[in-house]
Amino acid sequence: MLLDTQIAVRYVARLIGIPLVTGFVISRALADPILNFSLRNNPDAFELSEMQKVEGAEAVHIEETRLRLDMAIGRAPPMTELQMFEHLAEFAAEVQEEERHHNETILINAVSDSVSFATFAGILAQPTRSREATKNTLARLFYGLSDIAKAVLIILVADTLLGYHSEEGWHGLIELVAGHYGIEPSEEGVVIFVGVVPVIIDVLFKYWIFIGLNRISPGAVVTIKVVDRH
Repeated sequence: MLLDTQIAVRYVARLIGIPLVTGFVISRALADPILNFSLRNNPDAFELSEMQKVEGAEAVHIEETRLRLDMAIGRAPPMTELQMFEHLAEFAAEVQEEERHHNETILINAVSDSVSFATFAGILAQPTRSREATKNTLARLFYGLSDIAKAVLIILVADTLLGYHSEEGWHGLIELVAGHYGIEPSEEGVVIFVGVVPVIIDVLFKYWIFIGLNRISPGAVVTIKVVDRH
């Protein structure tokens, strides 16, 4: 039992560490230099999206307003319209360069995460003794809990994913993932996702509770039913 636990810990460490390191090395050693070369030599590389152009225009407008206010209250020296135009043109170029680098970073993230996921799936798909030891260890840990502890753990997971405040959490998760890959999710798409995915998870969760859990731990199911009634 102790040997299986040690094997499981090493397997989980490899399952997490190897994909992360592989994705980081591949993206930084190969993708980053190639994308940097493209960014330096191709003026159209990583062109701004329409949303980025709108946000850039807003940033330029805010900069112009700030300058005119500073000049009006005497905190900045007066500027001619030509000087103002030149300053804003330089500022806009800086904004464009920052956004192009941001687009490059997004692509690097996509490469890194794709390699990490493929490596993770490859390790997990191999039918090794380490995988079986990890599966048995996790099952032993769960089955070793008392019925009340099982019920509390299940309720915690269910309320986190499907509870009263879970909608805000799903929205935050979607925004976090979309921002990581530079995607602007549509409001309709987010609403459909939040309305459908948690419902599917809830159905599968209840099926597992009343079919699988009821077979291995009837007491935990009874506890969950009592808590739901209150």
